[in-house]
Amino acid sequence: MKYAALFILAFAMCSCASQKKFVYFQNEGDRAEAVMEKEVPEIRLLPNDILAITVSSVNAAASGPYNLVRPDINSATQPITDFLINASGMINYPGLGEINVEGLTTAEAEEKIKKLVSPFLSDAVVNVRLINFTVTVTGEVRSPSSYVIADQRITLIEALSLAGDINDLGDREKVMVIRESKGEREFMTVNLLTDSVFISPYYYLQQNDVIYVPPTKGKAFSARSEPLSRVILPAVGVLASLASLIIIANR
Repeated sequence: MKYAALFILAFAMCSCASQKKFVYFQNEGDRAEAVMEKEVPEIRLLPNDILAITVSSVNAAASGPYNLVRPDINSATQPITDFLINASGMINYPGLGEINVEGLTTAEAEEKIKKLVSPFLSDAVVNVRLINFTVTVTGEVRSPSSYVIADQRITLIEALSLAGDINDLGDREKVMVIRESKGEREFMTVNLLTDSVFISPYYYLQQNDVIYVPPTKGKAFSARSEPLSRVILPAVGVLASLASLIIIANR
């Protein structure tokens, strides 16, 4: 009984050790002022972005030429509002031709289109929305997936929350953000256990960012040792049973 109790105690201690308590955003210095002053970066339009654009005015007939229509199955009409930015940064807009919008914000794109259409439509109201703002969260999270962000603003913490947070096997000190910038791929490692995440240029995400949470070294070791454990653990169980029988027999 003495040895059995010691075995149970050792097992319980190992179980408790495996259940780590993570303290996020620990302060590494006086960063409060920097965090408070950090501005939300503006989203700039990129090739392969899809824009929803509408031009309207008091006179619907006058704004019609700037909103292409297509027949639906009921022979009614619907405006075509989706415009793909091509590899050259251009959209081909009805009545206006090719317009370069790469590098602009949606507000700047609205203003540019409004100036182009104003000689023909003085009271034009232009609305531009980015409709394929997507971030992907993968690795050691509970719900890895790609997520479409409607309001075009999301932080790294919010994206991880959408994915159900990092699971117990994820490495919170080495969360990687992968970003395409000017045709090149950038890799940035963020430590969520310190408050440095809040001043990172990757705290606010951009369209098409990928967040990857790697496994901890413990998980990697566990994966390598799993085949061996399948043999050892049953053997340990058999030996423990034999030891118990020997102890009972010697009483």
